[in-house]
Amino acid sequence: MDISYSDEAFSGFRNVIVDINLLACVFFETVKCLKCEKTGLRLHLNESNCGEAVKFHLKCPCKYNYTFYNSKKCDSSENYELNTRRCIGKGAESARMLCGIMNLSPPPTKFS
Repeated sequence: MDISYSDEAFSGFRNVIVDINLLACVFFETVKCLKCEKTGLRLHLNESNCGEAVKFHLKCPCKYNYTFYNSKKCDSSENYELNTRRCIGKGAESARMLCGIMNLSPPPTKFS
């Protein structure tokens, strides 16, 4: 099933787990730089993150850089939606267990 980005296709909330290595290959092989219009973008992850919220950097050899996060922030706070969704209704222990099973970093302490 091939779904192209559109407001209709991605309305509402949808979170998925993605293999970062596969995503990095897609960016490198198929996505063109906005500045030089060539492929070869490198995807880098910021080493420090906030729970499951991760900062990504797309870098091109032409020196173009683009930074984005894998989650939006909640409107009413500085919390990332991904961390909040993971913990709602399950409690801190369930969040820790889920992260351990999925080999993810532990949840932020503010959700304990």
